[in-house]
Amino acid sequence: MKYNKVFVALIFSSMMILPGCLESEDKVSTLSIEITDAITDDYSNVYVNFTSVEVHGTDSKWVTIVDEESSVDLLTLGREGTTELLGDSVLDAGKYTQIRLHVDSAYAIDKQGEIVDVKTPKKIKINRPFTLEEGEDMTIIIDIDLDRSLKEKDSGLELQPVIGYVDDGKEKTVDPTVESE
Repeated sequence: MKYNKVFVALIFSSMMILPGCLESEDKVSTLSIEITDAITDDYSNVYVNFTSVEVHGTDSKWVTIVDEESSVDLLTLGREGTTELLGDSVLDAGKYTQIRLHVDSAYAIDKQGEIVDVKTPKKIKINRPFTLEEGEDMTIIIDIDLDRSLKEKDSGLELQPVIGYVDDGKEKTVDPTVESE
């Protein structure tokens, strides 16, 4: 009889704890960052090497979404009308104010097949608030408009990022404010 009381107590305790565990899984939010491009006719390919992606929370902290190098041919994405995943992460629900892309390097291939080095900023900060709700899976698509971003200077080709749009599935922001470092 003594064991039955212990067994009943364990079952009752498990029943009380289990709903809390299941509920916390619903509160997990996932943010994915994808990239694409509006095409330009001046080059065959433009490869950008991203090293990490971060978002800025309202608590004044940067949160890393991905910390892994990814080389992306932006023009192929634009021509095919596709996106490429830079990374995703489980985050706390809440408000975020900015997205920061870290860039290591870039190069272009011109119409004659020649490789052209592209001078790039090390950081591209996009001022675009978004709210990640509890239990939500959000994908943010960032369009780097190469037609407006690639500038031929006396010193060579430069990427001065112009973001055509940022779309989080709820709102599409055209030409958000961008800062380069």
